[in-house]
Amino acid sequence: MTSTSAISLANRVGHDPSKPTVIGLYGLPATGKSTVLEGLGNKLGETEFAFFEGSDVISYLVPGGLKAFQKLEDPEKKKWRAEAITHIKNEAAASGKIAVVTGHFMFWSKEDSAPYAVYTPVDLETFTQIIYLP
Repeated sequence: MTSTSAISLANRVGHDPSKPTVIGLYGLPATGKSTVLEGLGNKLGETEFAFFEGSDVISYLVPGGLKAFQKLEDPEKKKWRAEAITHIKNEAAASGKIAVVTGHFMFWSKEDSAPYAVYTPVDLETFTQIIYLP
């Protein structure tokens, strides 16, 4: 696929061409997000696409990395998740590439075995498409 055809495809599905294309691969832990991301990278290459592991971006941005992030309270985690997706959006805008990023929509609570959402409003504003892996 050439850059023109990838961008044309994005425009045909109703995407605003002034906004970078950022595709989210969501799913619970161990659903294959990283495997899908790696497969897409191998198949599509990095000429037109940029591939991001959301947790790697968080680890890069948060002082102390992912271990420090995991010790934070939820409001602070939410702030860093928003920073991470903003970083990815800015990278996509600067490069002109379509970004594909893995992320979590929710986790299961260890205390009450109930799901709780971890996506942010910035995620919903940034993603142009979301693919949820069951």
